[in-house]
Amino acid sequence: MVFSNQPDANALLSSPKTQIPRTAEAALRRSVPAFNSNVYELQKNLENIAYQLRIPQRKPWKDMQEYASKARDLAQDENGVLEGVLPDDIQEALDLLSGIQSDLNKLLKSIDIKDSDRTSIRVANALERVGNLELLQTPGLPYSIPAKYQSMPRLTGRAVVELVIQKQKGAAPFYVNESGDRERAKIQITLDGFGAPLSAGRFAKNVLNHIYDGTTLSVDDSSVFGNPKEPLDSAQILPLEILARGDLEPTYGNSGLDVNSGEMPTLPLSIYGSVSMTRLDDGNSSGSDFFIFKYNRQQSGLSGLSFDEGRFGVFGYVTSNANVLRQIDNGDIIVSAKLISGIDKLRE
Repeated sequence: MVFSNQPDANALLSSPKTQIPRTAEAALRRSVPAFNSNVYELQKNLENIAYQLRIPQRKPWKDMQEYASKARDLAQDENGVLEGVLPDDIQEALDLLSGIQSDLNKLLKSIDIKDSDRTSIRVANALERVGNLELLQTPGLPYSIPAKYQSMPRLTGRAVVELVIQKQKGAAPFYVNESGDRERAKIQITLDGFGAPLSAGRFAKNVLNHIYDGTTLSVDDSSVFGNPKEPLDSAQILPLEILARGDLEPTYGNSGLDVNSGEMPTLPLSIYGSVSMTRLDDGNSSGSDFFIFKYNRQQSGLSGLSFDEGRFGVFGYVTSNANVLRQIDNGDIIVSAKLISGIDKLRE
């Protein structure tokens, strides 16, 4: 008789550390407040399929089929799914819903033939559209900023920042770059005000004030650091800001989450390209100095989490041209930083 030491699928999927998002897209999707219960349930069913696809051996295809069928049934209720969409956004929402319905039909077919690759693609496509639909249904933050921080800039949704990075003279050129340019590269950072309104708001305000233009970058094995020359005013110091998964609003202070006890951030550090402000000696966050984390599974704990998980307040992720991060060297320069979308979500 052979005894297996493999944990069963339900035990594996119920682990908090297993369910932490592993991509920027997943983390950003899950940070969007759920204002529409139908869409929330639709997303949850799809997320369950994505979890189950991560089981390395015998996959629970029957369970995945049930989740996909539930998701398809929910998507057929047009009025319920589109509740909360503003009139000006109805056509965009209808197009998204049509795409979701198509993705779900294809998903069920790929599950029927037990094709893991196609199932993964269909789930990812559907989840991307569901996330975009949720953004249309989200009027702003579902909580109030504490009174003592009301004077600080805050981001009440999403924004995108574009950094143009120039190679220093004599440095190795960019060898992988979407534009093909060997001397300059652009990366885009999606700022998330739902999970970190003060940190994302301060970064966006700094960009508008051009304080990162001309910043010389420093690099180590784990991160790219941006420390602008402009001295930090004490009024710009930020509290450490982290939204724990399951909480309704971020916690503010100078202590992080107790990850070992099961506390997990909605916006994890343990994703390649996560962006955070640096920590000051008193535990607060800098209002200007930031770093981009080059997450490496080989340099993490057994659970796949960074040893610094829960200690920094992540406020965004590199969502375009992330391959450039590995090619940035000490002395490379941020030529310009621009807020290319989301200025309407910035409150001062």
